[in-house]
Amino acid sequence: MAMNGSGYMFGLYSNHIKSIFGYGQSALNSISFFKDLGANLGVVSGILYEVAPPWLVLSVGAILNFFGYFMLWLAVSGRTAAPGLWLMCVYMGVAANSLSFGNTAALVTCLRNFPLHRGCLLGLLKGYIGLSGAIMTQLYHAMYGENNPEGLILMIAWLPSAISLASLPFIRHINSNNNQRNDLKPFYNLLYISLALAASLLAIIIPQTKIHFSKTDYIAVASLVILFLLLLLAIVVNQELTLHNHPPPITSILVQSSSPHLTTMSRSSNWY
Repeated sequence: MAMNGSGYMFGLYSNHIKSIFGYGQSALNSISFFKDLGANLGVVSGILYEVAPPWLVLSVGAILNFFGYFMLWLAVSGRTAAPGLWLMCVYMGVAANSLSFGNTAALVTCLRNFPLHRGCLLGLLKGYIGLSGAIMTQLYHAMYGENNPEGLILMIAWLPSAISLASLPFIRHINSNNNQRNDLKPFYNLLYISLALAASLLAIIIPQTKIHFSKTDYIAVASLVILFLLLLLAIVVNQELTLHNHPPPITSILVQSSSPHLTTMSRSSNWY
């Protein structure tokens, strides 16, 4: 989710698109409209999630993200013939629609795995969608500098897609015992690190608007952001190892799998 907020970064390269192709404000508004339309058209990802595993939903999102932004980068960088406005709108709509696949795969899977902590999970995951724009901006400055909109579009094409593919083993349905599901300590640890990351980004972004940062400064800031993200990953890996070393008993899995039928039978028995 920390790399799933590319839609918030449209303002960083929209003026470059406008100047490269000579678009007016109405044409730029059309591209922005298709960006918003694609980002909010989540019914396709929802239907796919009902019939496919989470890894497939996440993979489709990664492919759409790379295709949309990579084609946009090819057009903006002059590596292909200048596309028509309608084709630019299609590229942007496809790229923005990829966000719904990542959101659906991560959010719904986490809510199903931890139904007792849905509020905490929603707050954390939605918070990272908001932070993702700031996180990716710092990484962009470290890799491509300040005034390189084409580099930004290219980074948005490959980085979120690579992160999505790398997270495929972690985003899945799990069978865990009740103690593991009710353990709030990992969520608190994630919350503490997230608050520290948000405070650090706030303390960094404000000076960036006032003073000039060198390439070395941007690399140092990006390293700090990556450190926070690695701490989050360490918590996830630790929970994965705990689940691997202490698998749920077979009886608990059978009870969990049969509980919907038992609930239905108990409800229907009230009619007799």
